[in-house]
This record gives sequence, C-alpha cells and structure tokens, in this order.
Amino acid sequence: MTHSLRSFFWCLAGLWMVMVIAGLTYAQQQHIPSALATAILPALLLEAALYVAPGFASVRERLLTLPKPQLALALTVSAVLPWLIYTLVSGKFAGDKFAYLLLLVAPVAFWYVVFPPSRLADFSLLVWLAVPFLTKLFLAIYPTADPKPRMDFLGKWMWIRLGFAVFLLVRQVEGIHFGFVPSRAEWRTGLKYYFRFLPFGVALGYLLGIVQVGFPAGPWHPALLALGTFLGLFWTVSLGEEFFFRGLIQQWLEQSLASPRAALLTTALLYGLVHLPFRSPFNWRYALLVGLLGIFCGQAYQEARGIRAPMVTHALAATTWVVIFQKGA
Repeated sequence: MTHSLRSFFWCLAGLWMVMVIAGLTYAQQQHIPSALATAILPALLLEAALYVAPGFASVRERLLTLPKPQLALALTVSAVLPWLIYTLVSGKFAGDKFAYLLLLVAPVAFWYVVFPPSRLADFSLLVWLAVPFLTKLFLAIYPTADPKPRMDFLGKWMWIRLGFAVFLLVRQVEGIHFGFVPSRAEWRTGLKYYFRFLPFGVALGYLLGIVQVGFPAGPWHPALLALGTFLGLFWTVSLGEEFFFRGLIQQWLEQSLASPRAALLTTALLYGLVHLPFRSPFNWRYALLVGLLGIFCGQAYQEARGIRAPMVTHALAATTWVVIFQKGA
C-alpha cells in the first residue's frame, strides 16, 4: 500500500469518526429514532468515502487503470448504493424512485463512453448536471425521513461527486488541480482576492439592502462558528462550485474565446445567474452580489491555475456572509 493510499484511509477513518459522533449527537438532540439514525448514518458514511476519494492521487491512479465502460459502470453503482442502503434499511424503498435515480445517473456516468469528448458534449453534460438542482428533483427521489430530516441533501452530495469523478476520471480534464488542501501559495492567492473583494462586496451589499452587520445568536463563540462554517463551506459548496465554474467553464471558455477576460466575465455572469432562485424565484440582488464574487474567484483561478485558491476566496466570503452579515436577501 502506497503512502498516499494510507493517507486516504487515515483521513477517511478520522472523517468517519467525526461523522459518527456528530450524527449520533444530532440524532439525540433532534429526537430522531435510533432505527432511523441506523439507516441514515451508513449511507452518509459511504457517501463521504466516495466524495473524498477523488481528492487522493493514489485513488485516482487506480481507478484510471479501469477501461472507461467498467469505470462508468462502477460510478453508476456507487451513485445508487447510498440511496439503496438508506431506503432498504428504513423501509422506504420504492421501485419507481430507484428507476428514476438510475435514469438520472447512468447517462452522466456513461456520457463520455457514448459521446466523444467535445465542447458540445462538455457543456451539454453541465446542463444535465444543473437540472436536478434547478428543479429540486432530489426532493422527490430521496424520501424524507419520518418525521425528519429531509434527505435530498444526500442526492445533492452524490450528484456533485459524480460530476467530479466523470470529469476527472472519464473525461480526464486537466488544469483543475483538484484537492482538499491548498498549498501556501494558494492560500496567499485566495486571501489576496478575498480582501480585494471584501470592500466591493460590502459596499454593494449595503447599496442593495441585503446585508446588516450582526453576529448570529447561539451557543457557539463567533470564532468557533466562523472556523466551522469555513471548513464546512470550503470542502462542500466552495469545492463544488469552483470545480464546475472556474475549473471547467472558465477554463473551457478561455480556450474557446481566446480571451481570459471575456471568459472570466462570462463565467461570473453565469455564476450569478444560477443563484437567482436563492430564497425567492428571482433574487437579482443576491445574484448580482454572487456575480461580483465570481469575478474575484475567477481572478484567483487565473493567477493560481487551479481551483484551490478560488475555493479559499469563495469560502472566506461565504463565511463572512454567514457569521457577520445577517442575511437580508
């Protein structure tokens, strides 16, 4: 076993330990029955393992030895397995929902087995990946636990890491520099563009009337809340959005338009537009603010030539929004 592979298993063991403790604590606080928690937790642990796996070079190298059809089949099975664990153990299995899930994930996994790589195929797949988020399809496929919680987040988590795997392993896109831990240079670049964004973001937020300074009430110290919020956002929302918008769309537009500035501005515009449904059907104020953030994240990507620097910019901006600026959007 290589050193990198051992690192993956140690990281996974630590993540699982934290998730088990947090999950059992949450279940107790929310009065979730132990039988239901037993159904949810294994599905979450498996999804976590599948989510972090592409972040380790040794895992990617082993998966890349598989022929593309076998890899696509493995990705399809991995996509439905957490759903099966949750629904079978909880007694919520439904054949029609399983069929819908298969019809959703199999085209993604086999996309580049069926279609030769091209910009048309690339952007068509991105549209397919966007549909469940825009239509809230996972809410219908992943049955809500009785009496709580909603389980569509498990589908969203699956969908994001399936996209990671397809583009990294099947399409084999370069120039993303996928990973969970930034280098020192990437931290510096991410911080630089966060501080450049901050005065413009705050000014625009006040002009739009969607920010108000104030710390959220609760038992957590603001510093601990900020740290937890940053880490949670950095490894989930920031990783996913920067992967697709900066790592894929901006990079591809740079190649197609032969203009880094046009690619940056176009990507930032698209980034803002997809946030229009935030909290309301047409939240143009929030979309405008997010689009502005996209410009600075795009600049971080262009300087670092990878997604980890804009992940830092993104996560810091989002943490500032959550912890300091009480949302009015």
